[in-house]
Amino acid sequence: MRSVINYNFGIEYTVPNIGLRLRTGYFVQPSAYQDDPSEFDRKYFTAGFGFLADETVGIDVAYAYGWWKDFGDNYGSNVSRTFQDVTTRQFIVTGIYRF
Repeated sequence: MRSVINYNFGIEYTVPNIGLRLRTGYFVQPSAYQDDPSEFDRKYFTAGFGFLADETVGIDVAYAYGWWKDFGDNYGSNVSRTFQDVTTRQFIVTGIYRF
């Protein structure tokens, strides 16, 4: 195992006068296994928007797409190995109430 640092980049823009917030981002979760190539790092693109009404009630909607490579050992190490291209798609909705 090795030490890793996750890194995230993102940007948010608030549309004036209507409270609409637009967001996009990218983040990486490197593999903690020693000598793993970067193909095994989990990488994600994100996009979303949020709306806040009267600074009290709001909703956030987001989509995250991730991809990386992985492998698994069956019946012991290197006896029967499976390789996978993993992708994930997540749709996230969050409600907000400020008091």
